[in-house]
Amino acid sequence: MTNIRTDSITMDKTYFTTEGYFHDTPIVTCCGVFEYTQQDGTTCREARLPEHVFSPASLASYKGKPIILTHQTSKQGLVDKDNVKEEIIGTIISEGYKDGDNVRCEVVLHDIDTVKQYPFRELSLAYSQQAANEPGEYKGQPYDQIQTNIVINNLAIVSEARAGENARLNLDGKDEESMNEKQNLLEENQEAKTADVLEAIK
Repeated sequence: MTNIRTDSITMDKTYFTTEGYFHDTPIVTCCGVFEYTQQDGTTCREARLPEHVFSPASLASYKGKPIILTHQTSKQGLVDKDNVKEEIIGTIISEGYKDGDNVRCEVVLHDIDTVKQYPFRELSLAYSQQAANEPGEYKGQPYDQIQTNIVINNLAIVSEARAGENARLNLDGKDEESMNEKQNLLEENQEAKTADVLEAIK
């Protein structure tokens, strides 16, 4: 049986391009044991083990997937060809890659103005997975099931992430001011280069 899950992480090392696009290479998920509320109200502890988190097929599934605002889509948090146009604000532009117990990938937000209109800054990854009913323990934490065959669907910017307030988009206060300064500097450099070209062809 294939299930849908959302997990959350932080975005860091951000910067703007001269076009105003917002880039980052954040941690997008990690190994560990996570709690999920079942339909009957009970809690299930699910393990994301290295052999499944870092499997080549799972890491390859990140590339090209959309970034959206919240998981409140017309398809219960999922995105496909029928609703991507109304949901997408950016894209995961690389495959996932291992960084310790974490997975990172390169992302770009194209519609940063829309992002700034909302108070959402935390991040949540949506993916399909198949649960293996094999209880055990990972790094001292007991679990009830193992997540296998993990396939990424989208990365959402949300109001509250599973990983807590540390899983945030770096777009507030001084961080935003700093990035805007960097963007202005890039634009000034580009304008200077353009002026030099125009002067050269006079």
